[in-house]
Amino acid sequence: MRRVTAFLLTSLMGGTILLASSCATAPTPLAPGEVRLLRIDVPNEVGIKKSLPFTVNIVFEADGKPQIKTACFSFSGDGPYCSKVLDVS
Repeated sequence: MRRVTAFLLTSLMGGTILLASSCATAPTPLAPGEVRLLRIDVPNEVGIKKSLPFTVNIVFEADGKPQIKTACFSFSGDGPYCSKVLDVS
């Protein structure tokens, strides 16, 4: 009887873990006008200063072609500093 109970318990736990991991990795569809951030990369991170322009590569998934006009960043809790976006591709 204990073997059956242990087998059932192990099977249920394995199924629960499999179900939870499959739900976590399945992407949800984007709503109209929604933008999903995938990655941010700052090529010259060391040379960033508050008043000078710098390049930030932001990879996102969007519904349609988004019009991003302003970007705001915080530096170690200082900010936000907002500036006009020059190029979106």
